[in-house]
Amino acid sequence: MAILHMDIESAAMGRTVTLSAYVPSEALKEGETCKTLYLLHGVQGSYMNWLTATNLFRMTASHNATCVDSSKNGSAEKQGKRLAIIIPSAGNGFYHQIPHGEDPVWQVPFAHKHDYQRFFGEELVELTRNLLPLSRLREDTAIAGLSMGGYGALRTALLYPETFGFAGGLSNALITRYADEARTSFYNSDEVLQVIFGDFQKAKTDPKEDVELMFRKALEAGTTLPRVYLACGEQDPLRPLSVNLHRALESMGIPHEYEEHPGSHEWAFWEWGLGRILERL
Repeated sequence: MAILHMDIESAAMGRTVTLSAYVPSEALKEGETCKTLYLLHGVQGSYMNWLTATNLFRMTASHNATCVDSSKNGSAEKQGKRLAIIIPSAGNGFYHQIPHGEDPVWQVPFAHKHDYQRFFGEELVELTRNLLPLSRLREDTAIAGLSMGGYGALRTALLYPETFGFAGGLSNALITRYADEARTSFYNSDEVLQVIFGDFQKAKTDPKEDVELMFRKALEAGTTLPRVYLACGEQDPLRPLSVNLHRALESMGIPHEYEEHPGSHEWAFWEWGLGRILERL
C-alpha cells in the first residue's frame, strides 16, 4: 500500500484541501485501476481521524489481499479490483454549501464561499481520478462516513447518483430529523444552522436536505439508487434516527442493509463499521 498525503487546489472551496489516499502499490505497478471509497469524517474532525483512531491501513491491506489468489503452481491470479481509499478533510458544515445558497456579497478574490456539496460530489472525484489509477465506473465508486459524514455520504450519493454506486452511513447524524432538545452542543445555535441550511425549519421538509425525503423523491423519479448500507451502535443516542430511516426505506421498498452492533457514538464501533463496509466492497 502507498500512503499519499496531498494538498489539492479546489475551485469549489476557494482554497487548498488536504487529503490522504491509500492506494495499492500493486495497482501502480500493474497499471490497473482501483475501486474507490471516499471516506468522510464527523463534526470537528479531519482526515487524520480515520488514520489514527482505526486500524485502517491493516484492514485495507487485508481487503486488497483477497483480490489476489495464489494458484497451485504458485502464480498469482487476479480475482477482482483492489480498493483505494480517499480521506479528505472537510469542515463542520454537513457537506453543504457554506454560506447556504447564494451569497450576494461573495466575490471570487475573497474566496470565502465553501461549496462542500460540489467539491465532494464533483470536483474531488474528478481530481483524484486524474491523479490516481482510479476506475471511472459508477459501480466501482463508493462514498461512506460516520456521524456528520454519514449524513454527508448518503446525501451526496443521492445528489450524484450517476457517480456513486454505493453509499454507507455509520451512526448517521440525520440532523434534519433531530428533535430540538437532541441537538448536539456544537449545533445548538440557530445562527450555525442558518449558515448551513438557511431556513432550518424549511430544510426539514426539503427533498434536497432531508435524506429520507431525498430517497422518496429519487424513488418517485425512477432514479437508479446506489447500494445502501446503514449501521448504528446499540447504545448510540442517535440510534433512533437510523432506525427510523431504516423503517422508512423498508416501507418504500428500497433495497438496503441495516445492522446494529454493541457500541455508542465512538471509534470502537466505527472501526467495526468500516470493516463491514470493506466487506461489502
